[in-house]
Amino acid sequence: MDFYTISALTLLIGYHIILITITKINPQNSFQGRTGILRKQWVAHVYNNKKDMVVIQTVRNWLLSTIHFASASLMFALGIIGYVMKDDVTNLNLHLMREVFFDPNATTLYPDATFSFKLLIISFVFFMNFTNFLISNRGFIHLGLTSTVYAEENTKELVSVDWLSKLMNTAQLHFTLGVRGFYFAIPLSLWLISSKFFFGGAVCLIFILAYVDLWSCRKA
Repeated sequence: MDFYTISALTLLIGYHIILITITKINPQNSFQGRTGILRKQWVAHVYNNKKDMVVIQTVRNWLLSTIHFASASLMFALGIIGYVMKDDVTNLNLHLMREVFFDPNATTLYPDATFSFKLLIISFVFFMNFTNFLISNRGFIHLGLTSTVYAEENTKELVSVDWLSKLMNTAQLHFTLGVRGFYFAIPLSLWLISSKFFFGGAVCLIFILAYVDLWSCRKA
């Protein structure tokens, strides 16, 4: 990998490390932390006031979103795999992929393998998106079921506002990771053109995410 590729990956990973740190230290300074607090208050409100229809309608909307995103992720991932595994792609093997990953000059030496290697990385990102959306879908289904089981004598230890909030925030976390994967696919797609485009796309993406994740909360 060359300098621009390493720099782009460092920026993307470093930004999210900073975002996680800010969210842990002061949740109200990030969009994720603030919505996490509000989700807990929402769960307490609908559970204590037995607002079953609100829960059903909200969970239904989340389920529709996760299903659509999961379907799109799987379609992109399998489409890319199908293209890479075509018969006319003859340079894709473990030796060349190893050369592409470790040799800065591999782009010139093995252009076909380099392109296929990048496509496989993008496909892997979409497969991870698919997995995250499936986990999110499972969490929202359980939320819809358990949030309507009110605290009877035999369920007080099983169902509580804190437990439901944790279930909801976990499902939302995987949903967020899946959506982030779509964001990452933008600079990764530019990587197919050149590593400089990858770096430029990563910088633009970080500015956009920083505004949504951090700056918008500071202005509120």
